[in-house]
Amino acid sequence: MDGRQLCVWLLACYGMTFLLCSAKIAAPVRRRLAASSAFFAGLIECYFCTGFWVALGTAVWVVQQPVWLVLHGFAGATSCYVLDAAIRRLEATETGDGFDQHTTAD
Repeated sequence: MDGRQLCVWLLACYGMTFLLCSAKIAAPVRRRLAASSAFFAGLIECYFCTGFWVALGTAVWVVQQPVWLVLHGFAGATSCYVLDAAIRRLEATETGDGFDQHTTAD
């Protein structure tokens, strides 16, 4: 995977994680998952946790060795967490309202 592919993959991981954790369109799915178990309720609220599983699932297509699969999972999780924190900071700066602007739409 070259640098361009890595950037696209990391952004795709963030996009899928955002969809699962925050997008309005996925709110009914989040509510059902949260109601089904405490594990899923905690998972779907955490960008790092959800990002790990999204990255692990998508890395299956590009990684051949199991150790690299796990490392890609952590790389994707970290990028999702960092991107979300940066976007929340940017939104807070633009609105002046603090970090509550970017929340899940349930």
